[in-house]
Amino acid sequence: MSLFSKLVGSVVGTVTTPVFDFMKLRVEERYKIRIRRMELQDALHQRQMELAKQGLTADMNWEQTFAEQAATSWKDEYTLLVVSIPAILAFIRTRGSTVRQSSRKGSSLSPKRPAGIR
Repeated sequence: MSLFSKLVGSVVGTVTTPVFDFMKLRVEERYKIRIRRMELQDALHQRQMELAKQGLTADMNWEQTFAEQAATSWKDEYTLLVVSIPAILAFIRTRGSTVRQSSRKGSSLSPKRPAGIR
């Protein structure tokens, strides 16, 4: 090897070594960032799973409590009667319940004419 090639090799080596070291550090930092993001996503996923389990547990507890209370509740039956009785009575015809029959008999539902008008 000649002196020139040694000189050029040492100059190129002194310039490229820091560049390659910088690139290597940069790749390592990107790798660490990627690992941190993956760990963060994993932790977030684990937390969501815990919350879902707790939510399901809370829902099951609430539904169990509601079922126990509804077994002895009278409010549903009361509401059914209050709504159903008028609805049923609305469709039952009784004698003389229509306006036409009442007006034929001359009841108070027939129109009254003022005096002097025929």
